[in-house]
Amino acid sequence: MLKQCKNCHADMPEEANICLECLTLCEERQPENGAFSKDSKFGKSTLFSAIFWAIFTFSFCFMVSELNMKLGKIEPADSIGYYESEDTTSNTNNNTNTSQPQQTEMPTNGINQHNNAEKPAKTLKPNSTVISDIKINPTTPKSNTKSPLSTNNIHIGTDKNETLPNKQNSTSQTTSKPNQSTSADSKPNTTKPTAAEPEYDKFQHYLDSDGRLHISKYTGNSKNVVVPDKIDGVNVYRIDQGVFKDNSKIETITFKDSEQYHTLWFQSKSIENCGSLRKITFPKNTDLGILSNFATNCQKLSSIDIDNWQYEFINGGLYYWNTNAWYLYYFCEGFPSEEFRPASFYRGYIDASLFTYNRNIKRMYLNEANYILGFYSIKNTPNPYLEEIYIDKNNKQQFDVDGVVFNYATNQNPYISLSYYSPNKKDKSFKIPENVRFGEIYNPYLEELIIPKTVTFYNEKTVKNICIKQKIKNLKTIKVQKGSPYTNIIKGTFTGTVIEY
Repeated sequence: MLKQCKNCHADMPEEANICLECLTLCEERQPENGAFSKDSKFGKSTLFSAIFWAIFTFSFCFMVSELNMKLGKIEPADSIGYYESEDTTSNTNNNTNTSQPQQTEMPTNGINQHNNAEKPAKTLKPNSTVISDIKINPTTPKSNTKSPLSTNNIHIGTDKNETLPNKQNSTSQTTSKPNQSTSADSKPNTTKPTAAEPEYDKFQHYLDSDGRLHISKYTGNSKNVVVPDKIDGVNVYRIDQGVFKDNSKIETITFKDSEQYHTLWFQSKSIENCGSLRKITFPKNTDLGILSNFATNCQKLSSIDIDNWQYEFINGGLYYWNTNAWYLYYFCEGFPSEEFRPASFYRGYIDASLFTYNRNIKRMYLNEANYILGFYSIKNTPNPYLEEIYIDKNNKQQFDVDGVVFNYATNQNPYISLSYYSPNKKDKSFKIPENVRFGEIYNPYLEELIIPKTVTFYNEKTVKNICIKQKIKNLKTIKVQKGSPYTNIIKGTFTGTVIEY
């Protein structure tokens, strides 16, 4: 049977004491015929069930009403702008993918490997208002320090172009509000400098019998020269000898990246006697042929920017891969270091002529597979500023004693012999190592020479020339070990002090 609630007049079971519609407590009804007495199990269970469902219904309705009040209408995630998008503009410089023909694979020790273009970096859309203190830097182009893979760095709170606060302002920085907006004046200037345009009309040029375009002379007056990749629609094939000669104004030379892959040759002395030249940038997407001594007597040249599978520029040296081995091909005359260390992957000879005009290199440190070639122990050496050469102890061809180089014996030359004693070595005393063949040297600093009895000379004339100070003008003392076959010659010829030991 049913009854009506006195408050809302809703139908409710005869035995219910609480209205489920308005949750009003009704008057307690007396049980009939003892069926719902207080001692009845059936009566107790029915009462408890009604109370439980009333509480549950009330709680559910309360939670729903509270959520509606707090949240209101729920918007989709896209409507507030917090999502990632593919940024195709910030990585333009870094992700340029130029097709090149299949080339011989290079060694992997220390050499750049050219991978496919990376995917564009994901960045927050500019209209995002969710995380306002995250600034995303554009990808920086690859530099000369050869790092083959570029990364997109995300800096939280500080842009890499911003100046870090000093100690006095550190407190105000740390106590600022998390999402405090900054003024437009505090934002870093991201405007890119205007790139120099190629000077198409400032180059004399001609076509050879095969229709290939040669540049023969630069006639412009710019400090920063940009050489076009093509002139009158024809790809530039060769930079002839003397194109940049006796030009004291040029500071940088940039060869424009090729729009169409083609071969570009650089003749020997194509850049010559350019006293202000500091940097050369070679083109990308180009099959380069760079002949030796392409730049000579450019005493401020210290940097070469090159991105090519066949060339590497490391610590002042330009290395060339001929598909079989690496060669140290060129050394910048203005490279500022006093020390030269070949790249770890280079296993060949060090040509003295590469350092003829470099006035900074004083010492060389060669690895176990390097050896010197063309270094002379005479006054007119091609290296008038080099003082000492040090060689790894595991080298099987040459060794050094205090920076003086000796050759190991070979089948062609059965003697351990002097290879290079620098005319600029500053030591005043030198002891010739045991069991070597010594020769004439030129050095204005040496004052004492020590000769063990196991030392031999090429001939007696060599010993006499040392004794009469023909090339060692400041030599004052010769110490010769007893038993040396040259003792009498030295005593009878040398005008300084002779000491037997």
